[in-house]
Amino acid sequence: MMYDSIDTAFYTALFLLPGYVIISIVNAFNPQSRFNESKYFLKCLLYSFVNLGVWGWVYSVVLNKTVPETSLQWLLLAFVTLVGSALLGFFIGLIKQKMHLSRLLNHLRILTIHPTQSAWDYLFSKQESYYVIVTMKDDKIVRGWFSDKSFASSDPDNHDLYIEQCYGDGWSEDPQSRGIYIPGDQIKYIEFKEGEMEDGEKSERKENPK
Repeated sequence: MMYDSIDTAFYTALFLLPGYVIISIVNAFNPQSRFNESKYFLKCLLYSFVNLGVWGWVYSVVLNKTVPETSLQWLLLAFVTLVGSALLGFFIGLIKQKMHLSRLLNHLRILTIHPTQSAWDYLFSKQESYYVIVTMKDDKIVRGWFSDKSFASSDPDNHDLYIEQCYGDGWSEDPQSRGIYIPGDQIKYIEFKEGEMEDGEKSERKENPK
């Protein structure tokens, strides 16, 4: 009876785990949506069914071609579950990030709602580099370089910002700057520039500014 309980718990975990793995990887590619625990559980359950549909034949091979009730069989099942769900999560996350399905539907003149909930998430999830001009609520100006060492929060309640390199008036570079943190509730609006400074002079960004 004890072994039956352990088997049941093990197979239940193997069925539910893929959903959590897939959602975690998909969220790493795309801004996270806000939903309650019950909706999150249902989404995990749905992804687990998808995973089972994709990799069910592999589970069948492991269960039928290996010696039953062995530690090797359990390890193989766990390996297939983790690797299979990770690959599926990567594939789904990449499709959602590149919006291949939405582009196909739009090409067929089928209008869809954009999956990203805010312009903030849409812009910063692209992980591109910009010169930024941040206007604060007190009308102070912060000029800087936003790139791979910078950070924009994806928390919908706290859109704070870290800019890795700051500039003075006229885009003069501060050699001692190590960036600036800006609370989200202090930001009025942000301008983005690419390849050209405010004074009209062309600029080339150094990889490691001194």
